[in-house]
Amino acid sequence: MSGIPTFLVGSTLEAWAEFRSHKARVIMSLIGVALAVLALTGVIAVGQVAQQAVTESLERGGGRPAMLTVNPPYQNGGDGSAVYTGDFGALFAGEMARYGVRYWSPVIYGSSAAALPDGTRSVQVLAVSRAYGAMYRSRVVEGGWFRATDARRLAPAIIIDSAFWKALGSLRCGPTPRSPWSRPPPSRR
Repeated sequence: MSGIPTFLVGSTLEAWAEFRSHKARVIMSLIGVALAVLALTGVIAVGQVAQQAVTESLERGGGRPAMLTVNPPYQNGGDGSAVYTGDFGALFAGEMARYGVRYWSPVIYGSSAAALPDGTRSVQVLAVSRAYGAMYRSRVVEGGWFRATDARRLAPAIIIDSAFWKALGSLRCGPTPRSPWSRPPPSRR
């Protein structure tokens, strides 16, 4: 047991003697080691940031890992009418609750007529629920994504792209401080 303290004291005295005789070399070595650690840490950090950026980009296009797509059942051939005649959305929501699935969203592609200042045009529509934003990492440039409070609105909430906004003429729409829509809806008890 007495050898360990002697070893520590001897090593410390030898390092101090080496430092006194070769100050510049020891300081330069310490600076070199510090720069090497800094460079290694920086490279690892940049690699992790790049990996996260690629992951998020892939998830925006194809959804997160372990994504399951379910389509309503249709007959094979014939008129293509649905086999299941009940409310498929309610059935699917029940199954998601049963298995404790945290994020799920219906995705409905379609088109609709939009009355624009220069006439009526057909526009592409993607109908989704609130969870779609988390699943596909959707980003909204201005405004915000759907919220739970949107269910209490008097009109449905929509998100439009910048091209449609420009086609609308960048209208200033929505509630203003003096409009009747700026008041909160009456509470229901």
